[in-house]
Amino acid sequence: MQKQSVKKVVAPSPPSSTYSPTPVDEFLVGRRVCEVFLVKGPTEDAIDTKTLIARGKEAGANMSKKDAEDLRKHQDEIPSKYSQSTFVFPVWNNEEDEKDDKRVRGLNKLGVDWWCVMKFPSVGKCWDNSYKLVRFRDLPLLLPAKTIL
Repeated sequence: MQKQSVKKVVAPSPPSSTYSPTPVDEFLVGRRVCEVFLVKGPTEDAIDTKTLIARGKEAGANMSKKDAEDLRKHQDEIPSKYSQSTFVFPVWNNEEDEKDDKRVRGLNKLGVDWWCVMKFPSVGKCWDNSYKLVRFRDLPLLLPAKTIL
């Protein structure tokens, strides 16, 4: 009698977006470093708002209204290569704007100036890499060397 070979059936794994919450660039803003993240992985066309918010949290891109205003205050330090991009703040506390309207805040360049408080609808929006997640990282304080007497 001949043995029948049994094929093991393995369910296919869901496709990976290969998204990584790793900064792709950084620039100096005042005494802080602004780290820039892409919002989607290379195999994704676009992502929804729920995914954007989750990735913002994962990357630690939890910029507040004050941080966005500080970035705008130092707008001359934002590299020109970002003039066609919008920095988004998906975990911005909406209560800072007196009401929770479920919208994602952003900062983009209009003409020669960067402007805050753009509000994108949280439903039905598709986010691509023209939008960037950002976070600040403080520079270490440089203390003077101890003087030996």
